[in-house]
Amino acid sequence: MIHAPGPASPAPCPDAAVGLAESCLRAALVAADCDGHPGGQSSWAVRMVAALAALGQTRHLMAFGDGGDLREFAALAAQGHGAISCSLVHHDPDLLRVSLADDFLPFVRSRWCSFSVAPLVLRRWRGNLLPVYREAEIVTAVTGPADVIVISGPPATLGGRRGAIVQALRFSRPGTILLLPARSREDRLALASFLDRQPDLVITIDRFGIPAHCETPGIAAIARSIIPPNSLSTPDAAPGASIP
Repeated sequence: MIHAPGPASPAPCPDAAVGLAESCLRAALVAADCDGHPGGQSSWAVRMVAALAALGQTRHLMAFGDGGDLREFAALAAQGHGAISCSLVHHDPDLLRVSLADDFLPFVRSRWCSFSVAPLVLRRWRGNLLPVYREAEIVTAVTGPADVIVISGPPATLGGRRGAIVQALRFSRPGTILLLPARSREDRLALASFLDRQPDLVITIDRFGIPAHCETPGIAAIARSIIPPNSLSTPDAAPGASIP
């Protein structure tokens, strides 16, 4: 994992950081879902990031996957002129070349945005083999943890996002907000089930306090603790190993 030099976010007391993140996250959920954007021009993840940025909760944004959203995140960082730093990660350079037009390149080259193409590899986590982004290829825009991490990849056809959820905790601090856009009701339930099985690591935010008429096309969670580097281990070279 490589870090580019730059300003890092402060590291407040873990309990205080988690409490502040929860308050900001609940406010952002209401703003993103109920502010006149029923579907809207931008995705739920982009609206959430913008709402959190308005609350001062997004100094370092990290995002895995989804080329369309990556372009909007990079533009947000460029427009902020240093208020937001963006670390963007994708696994497929050819797909990006199609989905990110030439007008994206100035954002990639800006000093507030880093861009990494990291292939998917298998790593073992609590007895399961899961796909994650190869960390040796990931360059972050600033030194230190992310304040908000959007997890849109890997796609289900390449093993899904469970490994990326765990990997995100390698780039987190207590209080880091995780945003997982859901592509269907089944997708949302599967992601929520996985998060609920990691209570030592994350707090999943439910709909308490969110007006009933709001739609929430995604899941929000808060990192409770981080994981050490050796928690994601290289799988044994056993024949027939597969992603569960």
